[in-house]
Amino acid sequence: MPAAILDLELEQGVTYRRQLLWKHSAEGDPVDLTNYSARMHVRRYAESGEVLVELTSEPPAGITLGGAAGTIYLELTAAQTQALPTPAVYDMLLTEGDGDTVRFIKGDVRTSVAVTR
Repeated sequence: MPAAILDLELEQGVTYRRQLLWKHSAEGDPVDLTNYSARMHVRRYAESGEVLVELTSEPPAGITLGGAAGTIYLELTAAQTQALPTPAVYDMLLTEGDGDTVRFIKGDVRTSVAVTR
């Protein structure tokens, strides 16, 4: 499965929350994420060694997987969005308990600069 492209439009210094749903392409039923883990990196550009933001499904988290419902809930804190340059890029990997990994989504990150600080 190729990664879906989803560009993120963030507001600097504001908490960002988004819920996604992973469905089986043929049946349209949700993928059971019970035995999965997730991680996501935001970098200035894909080849950069510097990770600007890292979200995982493990503490300290930022990604919450919804088990059989197939939901993936993202949350970036206001401090995380405050520190992001624009533009940037990201992707998210989902790993099943047996180690099978898929690149679920990828895209650009654009952050609108805050006027009120």
